[in-house]
This record gives sequence, structure tokens and C-alpha cells, in this order.
Amino acid sequence: MHAGCRDRDAYLVEASGVIAQVIPASRIRRTGAAGTAASVLATVDRDELDGYWLHLDVDILDPDGSYAGLLTEILATGLGSLSQER
Repeated sequence: MHAGCRDRDAYLVEASGVIAQVIPASRIRRTGAAGTAASVLATVDRDELDGYWLHLDVDILDPDGSYAGLLTEILATGLGSLSQER
């Protein structure tokens, strides 16, 4: 799972072929914390998985600090609920 990559990343197509889900920064900005967390959870919250890897490109998503609250909300709200359910 890779979230927050550049929309024009040279390896976006390749990464999308080998990683369960790739969410570009522009999609995170459009869908907000709740939408992004729901998308992440739909990918990682499955009984058949032994674990998952989540990479957040904070520097791309938040180059000027304006999305720090959004990242915190994604992690606390969406992914925090996942750890409480297990």
C-alpha cells in the first residue's frame, strides 16, 4: 500500500502493478481523510492477510505543512480503528 505519491511519478504504473493499492496525493486531497482511510482499510483489513506494509509519502502530500492534520486524521481515525478491532 502506497499513499501520497506524485501523480506523474515515473514508476506509478509499475508500482500499481505490484502493490495492492497506490493512492496519488491528488486523490488523497480530493477524498479527504475519511475517504482515504476507508480506501486503505478496504485493502488491508482482510482476514487472509498476515500483515501489510503502508508507505505514506508525507513530503509529497504535505510539502508546506498544510496537510499534516489530514495525515494525522487518516492514521488516527481509519487505521487506529483497525488496530482496535484486532
